Amino acid sequence: MQIIIEGYQYPAGSVNKVLWEGAFQTVDGKVSIGYVGYYWNDRLKDSVFVLPKVFLEPDANKQDLVFGKYKPEEVIDVSNKKFTKAERDFIYGFAVWIYRALSVFKAANPQSDIILHEYVSQMGRGRKRLCNTFLDVVLSLIDFQKRNRDFIVFVTKLRHSGYNKINWTKTVSKKQAVFVDGRTPVYASVVNRKKEIDREEELLCIFHSILKYIKDEYGFPILSDLNYETIPAAKFKRYLSGYGKTRLLQIKYKYFSDKMLALWELCYTFFDQSHRITISTARKEYLLAKNFNIVFEAMIDELIGDKRKDLPNGLKDQEDGKIVDHMYSYRGLTNNDEQDRNVYYIGDSKYYKMGNVVGTESVAKQFTYARNVIQWNLNIFLDEDSPDRKYRERFPKLRDDVTEGYNIVPNFFISAMMNKDLKYSEGNIERRKGSELVSRQFENRLFDRDTLIIAHYDINFLFIVSLYARANASAKLAWKEKMRKRFREDIQEMLQDKFKFYAITPLAATDPDSFFREHFQQLLGKVFAPYNDTNEKTTFYSLALLDTTPRSDDTAKEKARKKLMAEENEAVLECVSDAFEIAECRLGVDPSTKVAAHAAAPYAEIPKPMLTRHHVSNYSADYILFGCIKNDGGIHRDWVFKTRSKYKRSAIYNVRLGDRPGAVKRGDEKVRTPRFVVMYEEADDKSFRVFRVHHALVVRKERMERMEYPHPNGDYFCYFLDEEVSLGELDVHKIRMKYKHLRDPKHQFAPLYLTGNQVMASGT
Repeated sequence: MQIIIEGYQYPAGSVNKVLWEGAFQTVDGKVSIGYVGYYWNDRLKDSVFVLPKVFLEPDANKQDLVFGKYKPEEVIDVSNKKFTKAERDFIYGFAVWIYRALSVFKAANPQSDIILHEYVSQMGRGRKRLCNTFLDVVLSLIDFQKRNRDFIVFVTKLRHSGYNKINWTKTVSKKQAVFVDGRTPVYASVVNRKKEIDREEELLCIFHSILKYIKDEYGFPILSDLNYETIPAAKFKRYLSGYGKTRLLQIKYKYFSDKMLALWELCYTFFDQSHRITISTARKEYLLAKNFNIVFEAMIDELIGDKRKDLPNGLKDQEDGKIVDHMYSYRGLTNNDEQDRNVYYIGDSKYYKMGNVVGTESVAKQFTYARNVIQWNLNIFLDEDSPDRKYRERFPKLRDDVTEGYNIVPNFFISAMMNKDLKYSEGNIERRKGSELVSRQFENRLFDRDTLIIAHYDINFLFIVSLYARANASAKLAWKEKMRKRFREDIQEMLQDKFKFYAITPLAATDPDSFFREHFQQLLGKVFAPYNDTNEKTTFYSLALLDTTPRSDDTAKEKARKKLMAEENEAVLECVSDAFEIAECRLGVDPSTKVAAHAAAPYAEIPKPMLTRHHVSNYSADYILFGCIKNDGGIHRDWVFKTRSKYKRSAIYNVRLGDRPGAVKRGDEKVRTPRFVVMYEEADDKSFRVFRVHHALVVRKERMERMEYPHPNGDYFCYFLDEEVSLGELDVHKIRMKYKHLRDPKHQFAPLYLTGNQVMASGT
């Protein structure tokens, strides 16, 4: 067996006989091959495996080495004495895994043109190969079962045919009969003619045990023959350790038919790879991937990502033409662990040699992916006609409308590494600490739209290949859930290393909306509301400030930077503590365990002289909504000014949507964008209050019910109101009567949208 490493620059003379003509690239007397997989070299009469470049590990002099110690050109022949037995056995086994991985990829992607395949190796007549690889033996065993299934079934039935025949001689002599009607003997138990298991049956038992091992260990699809009894797994380990050869030698003399002798040869070779068997070889045998990075990406995506069909259109295949490698929804970084409202995680697989650094182009693309995901999320809330609006219930809005902060978008790279102990069973993954990639406009604003952070992970390549190649859906699903949990916790830890997080909740007298608006510049990007389910139920907020703790390796410049940042953080904490309860609280921790929420003060009417004055002339082109408070015994008024939760004050005004009397059209610009709402009393329109609009959205009937709106009838457009203000001495009655349709008793209390210019033209 010969091995070549993908992408390695070999001296031309060392591989000319090993590579086929036209398979390699020549540069300055060096040759390399851009494939991964297997092919038969007819000139050498030997198998050649092209192993992934992940096998290469640079030494201190940046020389790429196999297993970290061999120059690739020195160990092309696996029989080379430089390899230890363990290393040689590993290469034989890994060849099987690569074959399986490429086969699984080919089956899952039949239209892909990156897999080149013509593989017909099987046991048969002809000359013995110079070397039978473990893969040769495995494929020959599987091929033997496929081609001789009728024979195996026949032998099995023959061996068991006498099991249930009754031995009447022994039954009469040894068993007690019961006589029916005093004449007919009936035997409650009988003696069967059970034959002893012969040596041919034992060989079939060993054969089926090998097939079961191949299926369980490597995931090969094996046909089942009559649910044949196999050797228990614990006992079979003994066969693999040497007993298999010993036992087969003990029973070899029992076989005379060509098929059973051929089967014996195959089974013996499986346990003793130094034994040679006759393999029929075609001139062209190969299974090669010409772009193995695509295969690696497919492996990672199957094991961590959501399927493309389960993702919204335009999210994985983005509108700017970029395609995200891996994407899945999982609990957000800032949510409580008990909350299941998800965000999208963005991953990108990097098929590099071990230790390689991600290129700047890849980093830039990854940041672009995140920005596109943020915009997609905002669009589903802003666009009422969006086909993806159904995702509102699953995914919270990434922008918090109270603080203007943005949630963190988890973003990471995955590279391959080789387990030092060459173990497939360990799905270890390591984050490259200190190599995080950051894009920002401002240093101390984690909750800013432009602050994006990418983590970088190395994952055990051997484990990934083996898990992908196995036909074990439950194992894949379990590992997927484990990794998603690991990514979340690990990225949280990465952020905790860089920032200190606090949970804050408003004091009873604090109106959070007004506070964050007043201190907008100081707190922008530092505060976010991750814990709310809806916009009207926010109780706790998260505050993130850069960690300024001095470290022994800090440079003078870093010390000066941290000093300035510490002063800024101190000012922020002092400002916040005046209006909020505050305590350190790690990401993902329930904030109620750290700070106790204060009940909000009642929503009281502010004396008009104390209201902030806005001049209508400053809003000449902006819309102002004149809306009615129903005269229904205070039911509508109580709902508008209701305390939405024990801890949150928020006024909401609603107008009807649809074809009902007094309804508005959802697509009308003036409906979507009023700056103020003037609410007047139905009984007396000279009594009114004015509020700034914070944001507006369509609310379905079902949600209106959850918001305890009395007797909802269809959908509504709701305006979430900000502080109460003054627009001067408006004559609401005079303004309304200028419009003829409002004089009709059926429409007299319909909502009225006027620009500032139209209000001023009314003479008030």
